[in-house]
Amino acid sequence: MSPFQKAERKKAKLRLALIGPSGCGKTYSALKIAQGLGGNIAMIDTERYSGELYSDMLNYDVAPLEPPFSPQRYTVLINEAYKNGYNVLIIDSVSHAWAGEGGLLDMHDKATAASRSKNSYMAWREVTPEHNRLVDTILQADLHVITTFRTKTAYEIQDQDGKKTPVKVGLSPIFRDGIEYEMTVCLDMSIEGHIATSSKDRTSLFDGQHFIPSKETGETLLKWLNGGIDAPKKPLQTPQSVNTKNNQKPKPSALEEFQSVAGKLWPSKSAEDKNHRGDFMETVFGTRSWTAVTEKPLEILENVKAKLRAFEKAYSDMQKPDISMAWDFIQQKDDDIPDFPSQEAQDAPDSATSPDDAGESTPKYNIPDKMPWTGKAAMIVMLKELQEKEPIYFQSQTIPHEIDLDKLNALGSLNEEQAWNFYKDVLKAANEGGEFA
Repeated sequence: MSPFQKAERKKAKLRLALIGPSGCGKTYSALKIAQGLGGNIAMIDTERYSGELYSDMLNYDVAPLEPPFSPQRYTVLINEAYKNGYNVLIIDSVSHAWAGEGGLLDMHDKATAASRSKNSYMAWREVTPEHNRLVDTILQADLHVITTFRTKTAYEIQDQDGKKTPVKVGLSPIFRDGIEYEMTVCLDMSIEGHIATSSKDRTSLFDGQHFIPSKETGETLLKWLNGGIDAPKKPLQTPQSVNTKNNQKPKPSALEEFQSVAGKLWPSKSAEDKNHRGDFMETVFGTRSWTAVTEKPLEILENVKAKLRAFEKAYSDMQKPDISMAWDFIQQKDDDIPDFPSQEAQDAPDSATSPDDAGESTPKYNIPDKMPWTGKAAMIVMLKELQEKEPIYFQSQTIPHEIDLDKLNALGSLNEEQAWNFYKDVLKAANEGGEFA
């Protein structure tokens, strides 16, 4: 069966962008067009309740959205609008998700500051998925969506007299470049006369026209959108709850505990304490991005929470040692070690080999870097328990330990699950004051 089928235009939902500076009539025009599309109307209002100024003109519902203007909060409200049966959703404005407090640019700045390299380009790896998720939600929502965008001056680099010079070419929406290409229709609004001109129009209804948007504009668009066969129904994306005034979602207690411990151990705003807090986050969660931490599964966060107070005490008792060393110590002192998680049993080496060139201090055993920390912890515990000194390689550094080579070589043949169980046996013997066999 061929993957190609005869092209047929299907009924569609409107994706309209109204683009212009403050005072050009974007909100009013959006409401008039929505009135022509018919059905229940909802509005996401980021403009300090200005969306309610026209409530005497027609009936519609408003969800005020105050900072932070994170893409996730927009996504939740878009899904809620569909879930509650609205036919038209006005997002006034989307620009706040880009340049507003807590928006994508703000998220990018924080991701850059939290990274060790301070590489702003690489920080986009964390922010771009949030941007894409918001755009995809707007495009896939099974209702008409009218978006408004504030504008900024657009420039192009042009060659003038042999020199590269930035030249003003007009206005562009305050959002990531390319958003216009995702829309059905883009209308540029002018302050004088509130005149609309299409800068992109897949319907061809407004080519070459200059007009004031009205209820009839919405009716004209609706007739064109319904001029096709029925499209398949799109599944509803289950939204998370959101507090539109203050927070994205309730903060897990583990995150509050982490912030409390980090604030006590490194309370100042000095570069040194900021770096320590970043190191602590990376040691505990494997990332220096707070956004990535907040997206961790709840079970991981709760598992970490149980160890944070113990870390605080151990770090103070050990007179502020290396952070990763103190965290590893807490892991080894845990009295309630769970069974080995089989889904994580991967890449565990069957054996280890010595480095090719280690000079006079060539060890008789090398702990491979790729072995998970559980296996390394088992080895470290045994090294502390046994008595014969030999140099050993750990994470590419030679470290002398008191070891029993026969038992160490035997440990080298264990897979990760066996090493995990061995680690538990050693701790149990140590806690009970017994001997390890």
